[in-house]
Amino acid sequence: MLIGVGANGCSRPQPEAPGVEASVEGETVAGAWADAEQSVLFFKGLPFAAPPVGELRWRPPAPIEPRSGVQPALEFGPRCPQDDSGVRYARDIARDLGADPALVPDLPPTSEDCLYLNVWTSNLGGTELQPVMVWLHAGSNTFGGADAVPLDGARLAARGVVVVTFNYRLGLLGFLAHPALTAESEHRSSGNYGLLDQIAALEWVRRNIDAFGGDPQRVTIFGSSSGGADVLYLMTSPLAEGLFHRAIAQSGAPAADRRTLTGQEIRGVRLQELLGIQYAESPLDELRSIPVERLLEAAPAHLNEELDCAPVADGWAVPDLPGRVFAAGEQMDVPLLIGSNADEWNSIGRFREELTESGLKGWLNSSWGPLAERAARIYPVSSPDQVDATVRRWQTDRWFTCPADFVARSMAAVSSDAWLYHFSRRPPGEEGERLGAFHGAEVAYVFDNLAAESWIPRDTVDRELADAVSAYWVRFAATGDPNGEGLPRWPSFGAGQSDYLELGDEIAVGSGLRAEACALWQRWIAAELGLR
Repeated sequence: MLIGVGANGCSRPQPEAPGVEASVEGETVAGAWADAEQSVLFFKGLPFAAPPVGELRWRPPAPIEPRSGVQPALEFGPRCPQDDSGVRYARDIARDLGADPALVPDLPPTSEDCLYLNVWTSNLGGTELQPVMVWLHAGSNTFGGADAVPLDGARLAARGVVVVTFNYRLGLLGFLAHPALTAESEHRSSGNYGLLDQIAALEWVRRNIDAFGGDPQRVTIFGSSSGGADVLYLMTSPLAEGLFHRAIAQSGAPAADRRTLTGQEIRGVRLQELLGIQYAESPLDELRSIPVERLLEAAPAHLNEELDCAPVADGWAVPDLPGRVFAAGEQMDVPLLIGSNADEWNSIGRFREELTESGLKGWLNSSWGPLAERAARIYPVSSPDQVDATVRRWQTDRWFTCPADFVARSMAAVSSDAWLYHFSRRPPGEEGERLGAFHGAEVAYVFDNLAAESWIPRDTVDRELADAVSAYWVRFAATGDPNGEGLPRWPSFGAGQSDYLELGDEIAVGSGLRAEACALWQRWIAAELGLR
């Protein structure tokens, strides 16, 4: 299998020998070796925007002021404010697999001063610039961070890419829309502060990544779950034009998202009521002065049944609902690698109310409307013991498998190719067989960091699969095509074809993944979004 990927980079003047310092944004930062062999360097905790605190809360990211002297870049910056949902999710996975939940680390420090990024490179001082891979972390846009356990970029960087991870504002701090926030904006926009942070990080990469041996003309954005959805939002944003050149969306396709500015502003006003400041003469002054702890306490009631945050179609950063943009072929014309896991809902479903047989039938009727009869044939429920498995299959199709298929099909309207994958590898053992290829399972394979998740059992098959998956991703970042020497061929998805790559116990090409269910989903989303 492919171990390294060559980079057809562009030349630039270089110092005679590499060091552990780099000059960025008018200041000097000092990194350290990530491995005993001194082959990969890391630079952690690099600020890419001013701290979004005080008057900068709920404003677009602002420029930073360079610091004097050599700045140590050895520690991750704090995560953006959040609760411990991500920790609890990982510990539930550990319990399901019969492992000690204490193996999952506690929540790291958090702060509103959180806009920091991290770089791993094997090419400091190199004469040829390498492809760049910029990761958007998972967590429903409400939790998570660039320092998550499997996200160490050293093993990817050793394959010939420069890796970047970063934090962005989350939850109410990242995605609150409010009429007063819209009114003070020169763009008549609010609700997309987390997305604007992502764009600011990409702008930093464009300005500075060559100092780490990275090619600003070959940037790949990739992410999982909400990070994967945000990748696709960025593909719809005119503000991100030219900031990346390939995209990878893992288990996140927001084709059914319907967050409009008007709708989210209404929810923002309700937040005032939750916080007891509905009669404030200056709501923004009140909101900006509220301690972040109170915002975190109010968040569950504010989010209500949605349980997550996402960008808002505001006509500026996000011109329209993403499903409409992709259906019209108006997304950014860059190569796309997209897919989902086989059993996403097995782990996510624990956060939702359990359904009875009658409850499931009611959900199908209310969700599918005139298509409910056809949906009932695809998702049969003839006895109570079928309900759980049917719910898991339906929700995995509805939120992951079929939206990914929809987005892959939309690429036929642009010149760039798409590649579709289906990750189906289950952890070894009886517990792993029951849990399945759960939501987020693929991330450690992408980063080739299986050992980092010590609570998940692995074997030789997993190690070989991680080697292949990370090689496909790196090859895609290098060339815009995941195929390369030593890898099973991965056909593109398009020109009337529906081929995909199964990433499981074996790597194999398939065709027509969940075809009947996704054909139904296509009809449903067309009706929901008013598509032709």
